Amino acid sequence: MTNVPSPESARPTEFTLDLKVVAAVVSLIVLLVVAVAIAIALVITIGSNANLAERQARFTDAVKAAALHAKGLANDERGFLISGNDEFLNQMDGRIDLARAAFDAAEQSASPDQRGTVANAREAFERWLDGLNTEIAVYQSGDTESAIESSLGPSRSLRKTYEGWLADATSLGTAAFQDATSAVATAAVVSVMILVGYLLVAVIVGMFIALWVIRTV
Repeated sequence: MTNVPSPESARPTEFTLDLKVVAAVVSLIVLLVVAVAIAIALVITIGSNANLAERQARFTDAVKAAALHAKGLANDERGFLISGNDEFLNQMDGRIDLARAAFDAAEQSASPDQRGTVANAREAFERWLDGLNTEIAVYQSGDTESAIESSLGPSRSLRKTYEGWLADATSLGTAAFQDATSAVATAAVVSVMILVGYLLVAVIVGMFIALWVIRTV
């Protein structure tokens, strides 16, 4: 009598060569997809830190520009009070526009932690401008002594206030820029380490897959 194999004994105990090849190809594709996903995530992280560094650079430059134009205005103020030359008044108009444009740029690039400092600096600057306009009007009315006293008293106090806020904003921007650039460098190093580590793992896994298929052949 012919022995009919039972269903259990008829089942293959190992993968066939075709199945092993398919499994090997799928495994390699998975390794490749994971590698691409890791690379994309790392690039996004580095790009985000680089964008933050660029934003902080714009913020710091804008704050420094506002401080520079404001300082030019203060020089024009002293020049006008000393000489009474209207040329200094004409220069003031241009500097005021430039200073306000710089404040606008700083506010656009500021982080949430920096906006309050910039807002305080701008508020103090605008109050100083109001006092400056009053001071000029008093000078032009003929009361030069009162105008000069105002420039040395209340006007000077307001100027020192906005200069202090601008100095604080510059410090915040510089520190944030340094942190962002450091984060970019750290992310780059970590990315290289992760990719090298993954490459080693992928090579080892690939070798095991190859041996697994070769043993069947």
